[in-house]
Amino acid sequence: MTGKITRRQQRADRNRKRLLSAAMKVFSRKGYHKATLDEICRRANLGKGTIYHHFSDKKGLFLGLVDSFASELGQAVGDAVSGIEDDLARLRTTISAYMQFHSRRRSFYLLLVHEESSFAREIRERFKTKYFYHLRILEEVLRKGMKSGKIKRMNVRTAAFGLVGMCNMIIFRWLMSEKPYPLSRDIPLILEIFLRGVASQAGTTRA
Repeated sequence: MTGKITRRQQRADRNRKRLLSAAMKVFSRKGYHKATLDEICRRANLGKGTIYHHFSDKKGLFLGLVDSFASELGQAVGDAVSGIEDDLARLRTTISAYMQFHSRRRSFYLLLVHEESSFAREIRERFKTKYFYHLRILEEVLRKGMKSGKIKRMNVRTAAFGLVGMCNMIIFRWLMSEKPYPLSRDIPLILEIFLRGVASQAGTTRA
């Protein structure tokens, strides 16, 4: 009996992932309001009843996708820094993983920006819960760097929020750009500003 329950759960998990994958493609291409559950089901090759087994309605599916997006972001950042010992390399990898994740999900992140006014409260609540997972990873990276002396001591949480805030504004500019360009090109500048500041050596001497 236990084995049958496990197989049923595994099948349900696979179906849920297929739905989310299909929803990501359809929502990203058509937007929330023009996307239909019928099209998502066709792309996932699943019956419509499967959606209602996992989600209450189209809004529930969309918010489930927001949950998945936030969870995958934390997972991507955590996996990227796993096993890296050098503190500054860990920091570079953390920022690189954060930016690259958004680069791969450009269409959906752009959709989130456009639909934020429709689901502001729900999106905020979900990100507030899940967003702090990868923020804690960054805080730990900074904390270890401070302990080793590679990074100067400062308020860890404020530093983490400041660094992610800078990344988010650069991501937003990239999203709004009329001419596409690789987001990865800005990673060295982010690290340069965060690790060394913006004052030139001559300017620092005069100050």
